[in-house]
Amino acid sequence: MSDLRSLFTRDPVGRWAQDKIRAARAAGRIPSYGSPEWAALPDDDPRRAAAILVAAESWRAEADPVWRDAVHRAEQDGARAAYLRDVDARWGEIQAAWRELSQHVARIERARAVGSDVGLPLDERRRLALTPRPGDYPGRQASERRTA
Repeated sequence: MSDLRSLFTRDPVGRWAQDKIRAARAAGRIPSYGSPEWAALPDDDPRRAAAILVAAESWRAEADPVWRDAVHRAEQDGARAAYLRDVDARWGEIQAAWRELSQHVARIERARAVGSDVGLPLDERRRLALTPRPGDYPGRQASERRTA
């Protein structure tokens, strides 16, 4: 952060601009350059020139790697904060989804523990279905079938 603060005061141009902006603040809030509030200021109001200097210094800072890195970090921090706010807002929904998933997994585990094929891949379920079990009716040969 100290690098970022020094960005505007480490050279003579930045120091000069900061001095002018600081002096203009004594006259009140500095409006954004080009805004209706800025246009309404008298030509000799120091805040009018200060708004131009703020815009110029902002434009000049965009070329500085320290500024670009700070902006990038701020964007990432903002995105992370927005994500966390969304998670907080939807936490009940997320918990309900996990609870439902856990219930399904537990049901499948209970079924498998007693020999069920629930949750097995379809090919494995077909193989098990075609495997004769003790006590299954063997069926009839084609020659034994009744024809009507």
